[in-house]
Amino acid sequence: MISVAICTYNGEAYLARQLESILAQTRPVDEIVLCDDGSSDGTLAVARQVLAGTSVRWAIHRNSPGLGVVKNFQRAISLCRGDIVFTSDQDDVWKPEKVAVMMEAFEDPACLLAFSDADITAADGQTVTGRLWDSVYFTPARRAAFDAGNYMLLCGGNVVTGACMAVRRAFARECMPFPTDGFLHDDWLALCAASRGGLRPVSGRLIGYRQHGGNVVGIRRGGLWGKVCRWVSRLTDGKDRNRFDCLNRALRLEAWPGRRRPLPQGWLDFCRQRAALAQKGRPAAAAWVARRALAGDYRRFTALTVGCAARDFLMALLGTSPDSAGKDTP
Repeated sequence: MISVAICTYNGEAYLARQLESILAQTRPVDEIVLCDDGSSDGTLAVARQVLAGTSVRWAIHRNSPGLGVVKNFQRAISLCRGDIVFTSDQDDVWKPEKVAVMMEAFEDPACLLAFSDADITAADGQTVTGRLWDSVYFTPARRAAFDAGNYMLLCGGNVVTGACMAVRRAFARECMPFPTDGFLHDDWLALCAASRGGLRPVSGRLIGYRQHGGNVVGIRRGGLWGKVCRWVSRLTDGKDRNRFDCLNRALRLEAWPGRRRPLPQGWLDFCRQRAALAQKGRPAAAAWVARRALAGDYRRFTALTVGCAARDFLMALLGTSPDSAGKDTP
């Protein structure tokens, strides 16, 4: 049985098209569970109007008060009855073959979570402006390493987008409750699946990932200049949280009772020491970053090798660090 867990919040503008695309799959879904987080517009009316004319089993649940994105998806997944659950945003458009292609990955019983690429589209849902995997730096080289069993790129950052994801319901329930401190539901589920060796990328852009300015989580734009500006901003304001987020990921995964694989050797030590750079003093901190970069630790343990190492090195020299470092460290 195939379920779709879709979460909504004030999504009346795009929801009808999304639901229609789900209902138009070449391999039909069996169930749609919609959890609304307290919309004040016509989201629920739109949903009922579209779903009323289908033979697919459906249910609508409204949270009061709202739960937030992560807990809303947790509730939606937990209410599903299908063996495989596709998670869905309210404003995208699925390509007709999405379910059929994704389900091929689950023919392997070891697959716990599968995720695909996507076309990034403008607000009209038609104009393609980019490719999702490019935006999260899931390059062909990193994909090849991933296919070979190297999941280390997840240690420094997520490449799995919930709108492009399907997961075994039984496994998702093992991962509950989903943490909310620095994680989204897709990030946490992907990390847990990787720790079991059950994470599978699926070739193909299977949805139109709509960007309209009101996305809860969207694509960062601006090209090379925009990336440089964001990089410099984090450097100069001393609020780069990447170090603490990486440590949080390592500690959370270490404590998760469902983990089957050992943590990558040296990862936790690297994350602890990197988060504590501000306590080392400028010369010692800069020397630590240079030594670790030359040893290849940034390449193994962070998502963006050059950017992370260079930013850490310059922040060490400048003596800048995230505010309230002691409070931010898990």
